[in-house]
Amino acid sequence: MLAGVGLFLLGMSFLEESLRILAGRRFKLFLKNQSSNKLKAVMGGIVVSAVLQSSSIVNLMVLALVGGNVLRLENALAIILGSNIGTTLDSWVVALVGFKFSIEALAFPMLGIAGILKVLWLKGSPRHTWAVFFFGLGAVFSGLEFMKNGFSGLAREIDFSVIHDYPLVFFLAAGLVLTTLIQSSYAMMAIALSAVHAGAIEVLPAIAVVLGAEVGTTVKLVVASMGDSGVKRQVAYGNFIYNFAVISLAFIFIRHLHDLLELAGISDPMIMLVSFQSLINFAGALLFLPFLSIAAGWLNRKFPGGKTSSAFIQDVPNGAGDLGIDNFEKEARRFLLLTLDYIKHAAHSRRSPSAEVSSDFYKKTVADQYDFLKSLHGEIHTWYIGQRKLFQEEPVAEHADRLISAVRNTMFAAKSIHDSASDIQQLRNSSKDEKYLLYDAVKKEIYEFCQRAEALLEGKSINIFEDLVSFYDQIRKDYGAQVSKLYADGVQMKLSETDISTLINFSRERFSGYKSVAWALKDLLLDKKEAAYFTELPGFIR
Repeated sequence: MLAGVGLFLLGMSFLEESLRILAGRRFKLFLKNQSSNKLKAVMGGIVVSAVLQSSSIVNLMVLALVGGNVLRLENALAIILGSNIGTTLDSWVVALVGFKFSIEALAFPMLGIAGILKVLWLKGSPRHTWAVFFFGLGAVFSGLEFMKNGFSGLAREIDFSVIHDYPLVFFLAAGLVLTTLIQSSYAMMAIALSAVHAGAIEVLPAIAVVLGAEVGTTVKLVVASMGDSGVKRQVAYGNFIYNFAVISLAFIFIRHLHDLLELAGISDPMIMLVSFQSLINFAGALLFLPFLSIAAGWLNRKFPGGKTSSAFIQDVPNGAGDLGIDNFEKEARRFLLLTLDYIKHAAHSRRSPSAEVSSDFYKKTVADQYDFLKSLHGEIHTWYIGQRKLFQEEPVAEHADRLISAVRNTMFAAKSIHDSASDIQQLRNSSKDEKYLLYDAVKKEIYEFCQRAEALLEGKSINIFEDLVSFYDQIRKDYGAQVSKLYADGVQMKLSETDISTLINFSRERFSGYKSVAWALKDLLLDKKEAAYFTELPGFIR
């Protein structure tokens, strides 16, 4: 049974991965084009969710479209209503095919052939992606067969009658907790169907499990929206609140709805289970669709601006003009300090938390730090564009222009290190001692560079202009020396032509990042005349 759950979830992940590649853009464009009115948005959610076999991936697509201002909030909520309905179509396939027919004859050959082709065909090619898709489909079917047989065995070995008298709220909670852990209401439906098929639980407790799963699957969206813009959080919490409200109503009237389906002539417990799921999702969509505009207004008031990435410019009142320049400078300094911590983290260099680098940022993964820096960069840029015309004094406006230049160069530095991440990892994992020693040297080099940059930024210098010129000259000399050394010592170090090329490109990216940091420092720390001097200095990155 556990192997079945694992195979099912593995198959789902392969299906999602392949479908994102095969039709990710087309699905997003389809959802975008379906957003002209709420009814079309619901239909779009139904279609895409039914094809992708996952409401979660559709909801994450919606989150991205809303974050990019492609979808309005109420239409995004309408798509989510449709995605909940679309999931029920896949439940019908499982109930009618997976449990009415033996699917081993289809699943095992599909799993075997697609698995072999997945290995043989070139990764990244369309054929490989299709092999991943059919391997995922075979794994889903095989997992379903394993679950079905596993529950049948458990039903023979274990007396499940002891749980028949448990209150329905116990099964509701079980469905919620398990789905929160595995994050697939589709898998939870398959488990519930397997348990009903084996006679392990009756249909009412199984219905309660599925109701809990409907709420549990919304947790992923809430987690994905944390720390993002207000509109993303509005969509995530709107989805959670909608599902919680619908499931609460359905649970209150669970016995009445069950009796209603029996009166309709449904006696098969598995058909009863998927019919109940379909009924509550259709009824919920019909009930809430007329009130989406009201819901969107309430969510806008409840989550007005969301959580911002900035620490200082968010406190500048509208129309502050010249008075906002100090906060802008503090934000630009903070941005550079955060980027220096990211650079050290990406190179696995020594780090230590500080007052300037918040613990929240310090604890993020390297990838999350980079995403945060991009978000903050966009936020600062947007703020600058809005405030630039309000600066009255020419020196203040000129100062603001140099500050945004510093922010821009800081982001260039982060991008250079981000582009070097694969090279750093390759050196770190190399079995060649020569390459690992180079990685160890680069790690120390980056740490020392960041320490010196931080010291300059924090004003630990008697003559900042001379020290900054010296700082830049040292970067330029080190780059030239390192490239010459790589050309001269490459053969002696037993490096291949590919290794030498990789290391030269790595040096270029790394020192481009260093140069960008130096340029950011000169715009932050020097006056207009001193900063202009740097434009006359010789370049070194070609």
